[in-house]
Amino acid sequence: MKKSILLLLLVLTISCSKEDGDINLTKEIRINLSNDLSYSYFLGSFEEDESPEITNQALHYEYSDLLRNEETGGVTYRYKPLAEFVGEDYVEILSEKIIDEENDKKQITTLKLTFIIL
Repeated sequence: MKKSILLLLLVLTISCSKEDGDINLTKEIRINLSNDLSYSYFLGSFEEDESPEITNQALHYEYSDLLRNEETGGVTYRYKPLAEFVGEDYVEILSEKIIDEENDKKQITTLKLTFIIL
């Protein structure tokens, strides 16, 4: 019993370590969407080397992509379901932004979008 408690405390200490310094955020959004409409989400502005990426692509889409405005660095996710699709679709987007270059600290955001297509 003592070994399992010690192991649990060790794991919690490692996961809460300040040495890492990165900020991990998760945003989960559920969207009701008619299959004849599209959806867009502005992810923010990023430096060239900080481009967000789709880590889990939707399955039932006409388009599901990231668009970058080259002048501003703004990145927008766009989604449009297949015309005949009704059901649930899911996409996951990972983005990293440097928040403290001197200490190499990042904000890592995972955006989880669940589409309920009507």
